[in-house]
Amino acid sequence: MAGAASAQVTYDYAGNDFTYIVGGSGYTTSDSISGSFSLGSVLGDNLNNAMVHPTSYSFSDGVQVLNNANSDIADFSFSTNATGAITGWDVDLIQPGYPIIQTFSSPLYGSEDYADHTESYAAFQAQNHNPGVWTVTTTPAAAPEIDPATATSGLSLLAGGLLVLRGRRQRPLAA
Repeated sequence: MAGAASAQVTYDYAGNDFTYIVGGSGYTTSDSISGSFSLGSVLGDNLNNAMVHPTSYSFSDGVQVLNNANSDIADFSFSTNATGAITGWDVDLIQPGYPIIQTFSSPLYGSEDYADHTESYAAFQAQNHNPGVWTVTTTPAAAPEIDPATATSGLSLLAGGLLVLRGRRQRPLAA
């Protein structure tokens, strides 16, 4: 029998359109940060800036994509409420040479989506108290695969053992 697979939880982020663009950066006010990351289980209840380590992630800002294959630094921290819903976050992705995608939201500092691929503060969004939206999808663990040869052998062994027990005669107890 193959090993049981664990559930995968994917968190998707949809940011708001950028409101401030530095000319010539390649960004437009129709661009925004979007992306996702995956974990082996849901975020816990009542977290306070807890660091998490995704099994995979990918975020785009409309010009570049940063993911677990091409970013040197990836920091993910989250705060959640009593039901595990995200109430605050800080996601920082940095690639060699400075390309960066960052999104954060906190009651104290407001919210911001920021992207730069040129070291010139190319795209910047500062919309305090209007953060993007997180959604979560849980993919249940797959049912374990059963190897027919192993299953048949085990069933045959069980049936054979039952036949032996049935055919065994009781001996009278010595008095």
